[in-house]
Amino acid sequence: MENLENYINNNLEAFDEEPTNDHYQRFQNKQQKTQRRKTVFLTTQIAIAASLLLFITIGLFPTREQVDKITIVCEESDDMKTCYLSQMYDIAAHIETLTKDMDSWSKEIVDSEIFFIINAAKDAETYIPEELPAEESKQILAACYQQKVEGLRDIVELVNENNHLK
Repeated sequence: MENLENYINNNLEAFDEEPTNDHYQRFQNKQQKTQRRKTVFLTTQIAIAASLLLFITIGLFPTREQVDKITIVCEESDDMKTCYLSQMYDIAAHIETLTKDMDSWSKEIVDSEIFFIINAAKDAETYIPEELPAEESKQILAACYQQKVEGLRDIVELVNENNHLK
């Protein structure tokens, strides 16, 4: 350590010189390459997550008959929200049994999607403007709840497909 201190003290003027422009250019190039790799990796992960979320929440496989049955029962109910949430909890319980043998990472992903869908349904009323007529609000909420039920049914389909691949 003493040798280093002596060297620095004996050569102080060498340490006062600024690095050459080439040094800064090389440093910037390395930094940009590293940043590009991070950006590509992050962009890829975000795209995958967004695709999965879109696939689950929009719903691609529900039959019209399934949606119509739930719609008729729940929209005629005194408490439409509770009816739809009950349907969602039933589907979530079914998914829980289907995923019992799934690896913990995959199960965690499925569970987090279920949590997201059900919580979005619980909070749906908060996004409806109060000035909308009651019937229009009810139609918007019904469509939202239907979408969430369809998303959960899609998860059932995906988990079933995954289980059959094993």
